[in-house]
Amino acid sequence: MSAATIFLSELATLFSCDRVCLGFFASKKMRIAAISQHFQRVEQSVLPEVTAAMEEAVLQGISLVYPQPAGTFPHITLAHSELARRTGLSRILTIPLAKDGQLIGALTLESRHGVAFDPECISFLEKLAVDVGPALEFKWRLQQPLWSRGMAAIRGGMAALREKSSRRYRITIALILAASVVALVAIPVPNNVTGQARLEASIQRVISAPIDGYLKEVHVRPGDRVKANQVLAELNDDALRAQRRQLEAEAAQQENALADAMVKNDRSQAATSRSKLDETIAQLDLTDQQLTHTRLVAPFDGVVIKGDLSQLLDAPLKRSDALLTLSQGQDFRVIVEIDERDIGDVRIGNTGTLALAAFPEERFSIRVVRITPLATTVAGYNAFEVEAVIETTASKLMPGLKGVAKIETNNQPAAWKWIARFWHSLTYMVWSRLG
Repeated sequence: MSAATIFLSELATLFSCDRVCLGFFASKKMRIAAISQHFQRVEQSVLPEVTAAMEEAVLQGISLVYPQPAGTFPHITLAHSELARRTGLSRILTIPLAKDGQLIGALTLESRHGVAFDPECISFLEKLAVDVGPALEFKWRLQQPLWSRGMAAIRGGMAALREKSSRRYRITIALILAASVVALVAIPVPNNVTGQARLEASIQRVISAPIDGYLKEVHVRPGDRVKANQVLAELNDDALRAQRRQLEAEAAQQENALADAMVKNDRSQAATSRSKLDETIAQLDLTDQQLTHTRLVAPFDGVVIKGDLSQLLDAPLKRSDALLTLSQGQDFRVIVEIDERDIGDVRIGNTGTLALAAFPEERFSIRVVRITPLATTVAGYNAFEVEAVIETTASKLMPGLKGVAKIETNNQPAAWKWIARFWHSLTYMVWSRLG
């Protein structure tokens, strides 16, 4: 139950009324805001006779009692008499509500029994309405939809401008509007082009599988810092070692055959044994090279940025399969996706600001170094990738971070940019549809 409903219910109990209604002006019409002992939503079309009685009291600017006491000034109470006739009421009291010298609504008390409202009771209710009315009206306004409150504020401002006493206020508003238009049209301001950004390492190296085999051990994971020549992963070398032992045995046999041929002075057999021995030694050297390649080492000091191989142990690998990606040092590049409608304003050398989602409280200075002359589709629109470098270093930055970048372009009045954007869109639409 709202505060207004509770207040009206207390009044109905205190003064033995069947119903107490509260109404406020909205769009120049009286609308019921709350009813005593009623919990349902109050619609605009509820109780037209009550709203007519409220408007009757507000238009005359006084509290109206029906039936009027004998010997009092005969005020107009046609709406009150109609309300009493339709609902069988014996007494009605309507008290206008005011705020800052303006009438904002009314309070109507209705009863089918009891004595008429005496002057002391009316005086008490009028004082209560002065104290409580503005607060109830404020709470009722807050419960209205946002668009309704906005329209009410606009109407209030227009009404204030129409008052003769607000001439100075109107002049001030006109001067402010004129100054705003001049500022938008004539004063150049820095323009920014905004785009989604991601952070990449300037130097990256992909560590791939040198031979076909099986993954045996993994010593690093993404995010780990490594040193040059540090072992990153190892491939299973059992098959290669077995092949090497077999080749060593074959080489020994060929050496024995060569020595026997030389003892017998059999030149043809010696030449054959020599060629087979050389072939076996070449295969043995190749196997030794493959054994050295089973250990994947870091080519430089850096950070592992891609490649979690912990779930691929004993998995078969093909030669040239990408396994790990390393980045070198703390040099990063920023890739900014710029809408094709704004790419014409971006130039190499433009500066800007980068805000990352991981560090929203910090800003990093960037400078454009390259514009990719090829568009890609991003989230339903064409975008160009603009490469920029970070001019301020920070040790906590890591590749893969994402955020928003604002690139400063040529200075021009804000209104010209809006007009140019609208004109280009209109021209393109007309040309594309009408030819």
